[in-house]
Amino acid sequence: MLRQSTSRLLLTQTPRQLISRSSSRTFSSTRPSFDILGEGNKELFDQYAVKGKKLTIVDFHADWCPPCKMLDPVLTKVLQAESEADLLKINTDIEQEIAAKYKISALPTVIAFQHGKELCRFVGLVNEDAVKNFVANAKDH
Repeated sequence: MLRQSTSRLLLTQTPRQLISRSSSRTFSSTRPSFDILGEGNKELFDQYAVKGKKLTIVDFHADWCPPCKMLDPVLTKVLQAESEADLLKINTDIEQEIAAKYKISALPTVIAFQHGKELCRFVGLVNEDAVKNFVANAKDH
């Protein structure tokens, strides 16, 4: 009985009504204001942080680091909401050469780069307001 009533309901609705009822997704053709570049390597680091013209926030982290895991969603949220910067994540266990070059001695360390220059950095787990201030400070350079 239930099966028949469900099929009658589906037959009385147009495909457009079924889609609009089941999907609340919206699509946009505009490019987002930032890119999450994901796990980086030396080539991506060189392309975006060293040679890139756009502000790039580099999150130096490790898989075993709990504060790093807690900072990740905060960085993503702030950059989605307020920034026109890219986010690149560098795993210091894999990319030890980059970590050594920039003297990464504690995790997480987040550095803002633009035109190959380090603009500012912070070390350790910080709250959302501190990340917002960091990004604003990097934009002002």
